[in-house]
Amino acid sequence: APQPIDLATTLRLAGADNLSVKIAQAKLAEARADADVARERLFPWVTAGLGFRQHENNLQTVEGRIIDADKRSFSAGVGLNAQWDLGEVYYQKLAAQQRARAEEAALTTQRQNTVTDAALAYYELLRATATIGIATEALAISERHHAQLVASAAAGVTFAGDVQRVATARARHETAVQQAREQALRS
Repeated sequence: APQPIDLATTLRLAGADNLSVKIAQAKLAEARADADVARERLFPWVTAGLGFRQHENNLQTVEGRIIDADKRSFSAGVGLNAQWDLGEVYYQKLAAQQRARAEEAALTTQRQNTVTDAALAYYELLRATATIGIATEALAISERHHAQLVASAAAGVTFAGDVQRVATARARHETAVQQAREQALRS
């Protein structure tokens, strides 16, 4: 069944599970992660590695002769890499921070746009509801007026043309009520 809604509930629901806001939040998290990665490039890192190479059968020497050779090589090691491209790392860090700030602004903008759209939709719903109420009240008044004129025309007090004029006005009000309801369904 339909339930009444107020502006506060509309605004709360607009920010709750809006897909555009969720996408903007994900972009912000990605930008912050990129900023963290750029910051971590300032520190050295440790690597470990294994290597194995093998060659069997023919091999060509430097002089051009073909010889039979079997070779195997195995290596293992741990290395401390300390490579600092300070200019590049600093630039990447600044660029990542700027992107994170831009994504924060985009998230704020998206939230504000979503809340604004929800508020506008709520006020449009209020306007449509008020329009229906006004048209319905105008119809009720014209129906009462028509009934009074019919009774007074039957008594011979009122001109019969006035009854037709009010009947036409009542028909216009019926049309206005129907149009207001259709407009409310579209918006």
